[in-house]
Amino acid sequence: MKVVRPRLLIVAAALATSLLSQQPKPGAGSIEGRVLTMTGMPIKKASVTLNAQGTQNYQIRLTADTDAEGKFEFSGLPAGTYRLSASRPGFQDHAAARNFPISASDRIADAEIRLPQQSVISGRVFDGDGDSSPNVTVLIFKQSYRGGLKHWEVNNTVATTNENGEYRLPYLAPGRYIVRTQKGRSMPENRYDDSDSRSRSSVFYVPTYYPSSPDEQTAQPIDVGIGADVRGIDIHLLKVVLPASPLYHVRGKVTGMPPDSESFVQIVFVPAGGPSAGVISYAGARPPNYAFDAAVRPGQYTIQASTSGPPAYGRGTISVAGDIDGVEIPMTPAPDVAGRFTVAESGGQVSLKGIGVGIQGAASAGAVSDSAGKFTFSRLYPGSWSVGAINSLPDGCYVREIKFRDQEISWDRFDISASGPLEIVLSTTAAQIAGTVSDNDGKPFPISTVVLIPADGKSRPAKETVDDNGNFRFTHVRPGAYKLFAWQEVDDDLWPDAEFRKKYEDRAVDVTVAGRESKTVQLRVIPFEAIQ
Repeated sequence: MKVVRPRLLIVAAALATSLLSQQPKPGAGSIEGRVLTMTGMPIKKASVTLNAQGTQNYQIRLTADTDAEGKFEFSGLPAGTYRLSASRPGFQDHAAARNFPISASDRIADAEIRLPQQSVISGRVFDGDGDSSPNVTVLIFKQSYRGGLKHWEVNNTVATTNENGEYRLPYLAPGRYIVRTQKGRSMPENRYDDSDSRSRSSVFYVPTYYPSSPDEQTAQPIDVGIGADVRGIDIHLLKVVLPASPLYHVRGKVTGMPPDSESFVQIVFVPAGGPSAGVISYAGARPPNYAFDAAVRPGQYTIQASTSGPPAYGRGTISVAGDIDGVEIPMTPAPDVAGRFTVAESGGQVSLKGIGVGIQGAASAGAVSDSAGKFTFSRLYPGSWSVGAINSLPDGCYVREIKFRDQEISWDRFDISASGPLEIVLSTTAAQIAGTVSDNDGKPFPISTVVLIPADGKSRPAKETVDDNGNFRFTHVRPGAYKLFAWQEVDDDLWPDAEFRKKYEDRAVDVTVAGRESKTVQLRVIPFEAIQ
């Protein structure tokens, strides 16, 4: 009888020996340093993490806590390149401004990490009579960019006002914010079983933005710098009184649904002035006849109808001054967009396969081109969209033009109300911009961020990360004029903002490139503590 177990044990032992041989051997290298505030004060009890960079010794990860003087030490390190980062409650997580290459016996004694304090917004909330309003939820929205367009994205930080109407929103990164209240308690209702209560006057508080605005378009933004303590952001709640008015019937039917459809259609009547101008009314339409009967107050409304599986949408406007019969809401299938990449120049071999493209609107959609350069977006929500990132462009190409339904469109906004073709025209005359980032002493500054801002707005701003030697390179560049900024660290919601960049124009470098031209530039880094 043949015994195989010893052979298996030999194989397993050999595998274990192989794995052990790949483990880094302890060395005599060490890294010492301090964790400080942005003003140079030591931070005790900060958690410092050391990670090996690159593939060699990639499994090394050590942690240490700082002492009362902010000092830390890592020892017994094998040769390699290491990255340090630190964290402490009340501060933003941060990394050292450089990597640390050491040999097996090197001792680095000057490693330094500066932690910026987290910012805070605080204030009070008052009701319609000017009295403090307790138990009000306070939300905060950060200005962000999606598909090149500004939008306000809700932050995870939420507060509730205390008995004095005071609130505090901590743990904020530098950026631009708006603050909004949400009062959960309804106005008093002192009549029991009033069947006609909806036709009486009603009073309620609407969500209110700082300082006293019903919508984000008229809200006052708040600029928050590093470690800022922004106080006095007081909000006065908006009280809305809707006068007594009857409810009218709006009756009709949804048309355009397939004969065998079993989908439910939701119909929403939105006041023309927004939710603060009146009450939103709802209705539903079901198969087979898709009739509806909505109870709506007098006023001007936008009608929004939607269904799922397969998605379809309907839109309209209506003026309600009495009962209305015979309203029709035509539904149309969610539009599809058939896209393709083309090349402006004739001749030459350009592979159009595998190019990624994304679009953003009420949702996001992505696609990858086939060997013919074709791609498809299916069942999109009708409305405004923008072209997002276009990835994996062929070498030497840039995006020259974008067309929808045979009309040139902006990257930032185009309307999809019906199905149609999307064409992205490439050119083979892309330029390149490369360079080096240095500190104020002229030494290479690694692990920073360089952004490329076009002067003509015909292409998207771009971002590249600087390598360990302080070098960067932009390819697929549209010929034209640009500004380049180098940041030690910058929020992706800050640098795309033109108003923010204006503060640092004197640190930008201007460069102009022609088709197929390559240029090299030298940049000085903008330190993190300089961000306002």
